[in-house]
Amino acid sequence: MSCSDSNLKTKENILDKTLFENVLKEIQLAESTFKISKKKDKTSTEELLASTYSEIYKKNNISELDFFTSLNFYSENPKELEEVYSNVLELLISERPITDQK
Repeated sequence: MSCSDSNLKTKENILDKTLFENVLKEIQLAESTFKISKKKDKTSTEELLASTYSEIYKKNNISELDFFTSLNFYSENPKELEEVYSNVLELLISERPITDQK
């Protein structure tokens, strides 16, 4: 893997914090949709969630292993993880429609 890899990974396959935050935000949105939809048809929504995860990884040019390796890394560094989740929350709030923010 070259140093200029567009995946923004370190040599240990830890995702750059910004990329990790964006992927985590997308996963949180997908899981929220799943939780809302699973009351209707749990089996098909579980399949859709798994498919959505794959799409998120593909869109961000990462693997599931990259994501979980990064999640483990940040989980072992509580201050980093707290900052990541704080930033994810800000991203989610900033994307919420203005009418929902009142």
